[in-house]
Amino acid sequence: MSGSGVRRGGLLVFLVVLAAALTGGAAPEQAKGIAGTWELHDGEDSMRFQFDPNGSGSMDGVPFQWVFRDGALSIVMQGNTVSIQAALTGDELRLLGSAFGGEVVLKRSIQQATASDDAIHGKWQAANGSVVEFRPNGTGTNARGEFRYTAAGGVLEFDEGAGALRLEYSMDNHQLVLSSNGSQLVFVRAPAGAAVGSPPANRARSVVVNRTKLRDQEIRAFESQFNVRMLDGKYWYDAACGAWGLEGGPCIGFLPAKLVLGGPLSADASGGGTGVFMNGRELHPVDVGALQRITPVQPGRYWLNERGDCGYEGNPIAVVNLVQLANASRASQGSYHSRSDITGIGSGGNGSTSYVMGKDWSVVIGE
Repeated sequence: MSGSGVRRGGLLVFLVVLAAALTGGAAPEQAKGIAGTWELHDGEDSMRFQFDPNGSGSMDGVPFQWVFRDGALSIVMQGNTVSIQAALTGDELRLLGSAFGGEVVLKRSIQQATASDDAIHGKWQAANGSVVEFRPNGTGTNARGEFRYTAAGGVLEFDEGAGALRLEYSMDNHQLVLSSNGSQLVFVRAPAGAAVGSPPANRARSVVVNRTKLRDQEIRAFESQFNVRMLDGKYWYDAACGAWGLEGGPCIGFLPAKLVLGGPLSADASGGGTGVFMNGRELHPVDVGALQRITPVQPGRYWLNERGDCGYEGNPIAVVNLVQLANASRASQGSYHSRSDITGIGSGGNGSTSYVMGKDWSVVIGE
């Protein structure tokens, strides 16, 4: 970049500026001109920004809220707010401030779907009434807003700005079938005039957790508490450590532990077949494979708590902390972030700290 751009090491300074504890606040609003994906390059370093139309976004996977108004870009990250003078010109977003070397220029990232499967284009409706749209230019819209995607060779990848999700897909008699870890979600062609997003609130719901169907008031309470949308389906949930997944499948992510949700966890909730039990659930082969990447795994019965402490069933003394092992494994890879398309709940870390978060809540483990 030119002399007026970011100095070497300026990306770190820029990150510190955004995370600085300043007073004030900013309510998100739509600003169509800035919405999209932007990149900042400084020699071999780079940063990626995602500004969603609904006022949410992320910086290298770290979520934030934003407002662009009257030539000022305000970003709220981890409870802190910073306001930066900004100018939008075409596909360049110029940020001004002496704290990071004068002027920083973000370039709009134009990511087209490559070798896209034309058959997937259009609007599709799930059994619960939710509608998603895939546009020919590699962008789409669902209940949470805009995303980018590629679809080719039976593999669908889409990114809402906080990590890509990879699914298998197939087309059969005007149906779109999405598959992941043995579970399927079936869509049918939606009318051209169908509204993209979630179904009406009064639609009958069917959410089963640990083989117990939740009452409508329980579903509403969960969605209200965590500001997420639960898709109809069958799930398992381990209240001891917060792990959850689809019935018969592996762990997909983590919720806060000790929630009163559904019935008791069954030993065969994930199908089993591995001889490795965690909090009474026989782990799925995918779970065992994930653990084997950070520690040797032997058949047996173990317990795991929400802090990541793990030990042998019947002995309260922990022998290992899985969070620390996972962080050590990821330390060489830098920060990471992922989000479930089913609940909107995300998780991530930076090598020393891990977190699970929804819209207005979070659980942090580590430093």
